[in-house]
Amino acid sequence: MVVGENVEIIDSNIQGPVVIGSGVKIERSDIGPYVSIGDECKIEDSSVERSVLMEKSYISGVTQLTKSVLGRKVEIDGKESEVQGSTSLMLGDETKVNLKNG
Repeated sequence: MVVGENVEIIDSNIQGPVVIGSGVKIERSDIGPYVSIGDECKIEDSSVERSVLMEKSYISGVTQLTKSVLGRKVEIDGKESEVQGSTSLMLGDETKVNLKNG
């Protein structure tokens, strides 16, 4: 596991191998295996595996993000979603996604 400076990991599970950039905040989430998180990302209430997140991305409330590549400054809000199973995404820079039911 490689972890940058000023990283906050709160009530979360990390399973290597993972790379976590500087200034990252992870709360109430499961990370790994095979995840690379860029600088200044924030992940909360989510599960991420086998994925690459570029810098300054934000993920919240995503049940299982897997086999995904997220560009810079991507925002994913899954708080209102009841999606069962995994979600795989390939998103370019500054994309915003709201996972809703229906």
